[in-house]
Amino acid sequence: MSDIHKKIKKKQFAPLYLLYGTEAFFINETIKLITTEALEEEDREFNVVTYDLEEAYLEDVVEDARTLPFFGERKVLLIKSPLFLTSQKEKLEQNIKILEEYIGEPSPFSILVFVAPYEKLDERKKLQNY
Repeated sequence: MSDIHKKIKKKQFAPLYLLYGTEAFFINETIKLITTEALEEEDREFNVVTYDLEEAYLEDVVEDARTLPFFGERKVLLIKSPLFLTSQKEKLEQNIKILEEYIGEPSPFSILVFVAPYEKLDERKKLQNY
């Protein structure tokens, strides 16, 4: 079991996770672990939100992350297709600055999970260092 999984099982959640690589099983198991450990079963329907960054903007994600969860004590935001972390061309122009600002001061009740099923990320990107 990875250190990340151990911390999640102890309910020691990071405000942001970056799950990347082509190992879909590991990514899906980690998402499942985060959602089941972070949220009560009855809260999952309202407090797990998925964004596809080919169709949504980072501004929407950050705004949602700063909004209190429904009923439960926290919420999980699954962010798919973060092409801005790669050298691939994005469908939508994303405002990376707003995400950088959020990372500097994350909401205590939101967990952002970036799902990047890419073989490698662009190491020149500033966000890799967070």
